[in-house]
Amino acid sequence: MTLNGADRTRRKYHELETQLIEILPEAQSEYREFIRDWGDDPMLHVLFGDLLCSRWGHLFGPPEDEIRLRRVFELVEQMATHPDDAVQNVVAVTICEYLSGWNYLARAWKYMGEWTKPIAHRMAVAWGHPLPEEYELLTEEQRLRYRERWEEERRKLGRPLEHGEPERITARLFREFGIRPYYPLGDKPPA
Repeated sequence: MTLNGADRTRRKYHELETQLIEILPEAQSEYREFIRDWGDDPMLHVLFGDLLCSRWGHLFGPPEDEIRLRRVFELVEQMATHPDDAVQNVVAVTICEYLSGWNYLARAWKYMGEWTKPIAHRMAVAWGHPLPEEYELLTEEQRLRYRERWEEERRKLGRPLEHGEPERITARLFREFGIRPYYPLGDKPPA
């Protein structure tokens, strides 16, 4: 039997879903409900948002659930190096953006792998969220100005952001503010 592209994608995503449930067995019933409600479409952003991001507060404690946090970030690192850009996007937009927006990033940093950190760094800087102190690029005043400029750029469009526009705004603002993103493996983002 030959798998078509959708079947191959589903199998790839199903493996990630299974790994997540193995790490968070208490989410099993939510996962079954998710599949029932959303069907067999992976919807990884929604799945990881509902099942993982909703649990950060519990995982970070007190006390921190260090064993499960290490396992979660091993999975996140695997996703950050996944050949499918859609999976890497879940790491950036769903996981890292959530961590930085809810101020978990400094605590999560020690569990992150070498491929996840640049993604988290880029997302935090792009949204003007604070970074772990040793990686902070902007003062509080600069961060507030960055957020103001982000909103100015968004308002200039006069409509909701379309695909690719957040990245273009971020690139412009990085140049304007002289921000050079953190890449632990050299001067370029991971290939």
